[in-house]
Amino acid sequence: MNNAAAVNSGKLREHLEQDIGLDVSNVDLQKIIDVLIARETSIESFEDLAAATAAMITVHETHFLRHTDHFTWLTEHWLPQQVANGAIHLNILSAGCSTGEEPYSLSAQLLQAAKPYLLNINIDACDINSHSLQIAKQGKYGLWSLRGVDVGREQEWLD
Repeated sequence: MNNAAAVNSGKLREHLEQDIGLDVSNVDLQKIIDVLIARETSIESFEDLAAATAAMITVHETHFLRHTDHFTWLTEHWLPQQVANGAIHLNILSAGCSTGEEPYSLSAQLLQAAKPYLLNINIDACDINSHSLQIAKQGKYGLWSLRGVDVGREQEWLD
């Protein structure tokens, strides 16, 4: 399927909404397909087209400890409540993890906070953008990913 123009945008819309869960009601899919063609994006299958389209319409903003109030709530309220309820093992999913800063932040904050409780915590992360996942798997980040982080306070988990 080297020619993305041959795709039925209705089928693409249905797949993105029903199978992937994206709201594309306000997205001009034909314009996106045209951009992908103009960029000569390698599209060998319908799945490639769907992934390339999803990558163009999803947010890629991420950095460590983004929305610090969420991490504070998790460590000061949610985690103690789980312990009070008798939890010994927690499974957490970071959906839409982009390049991985959020799940790494979860790990750093929750594992530190859970030490006194001897909890077993498992964090899985997923994203629809395979390029972002490759970056997450490498786990190498620059200073831009640390914007807003008090490096002195977080030195214990930063390498």
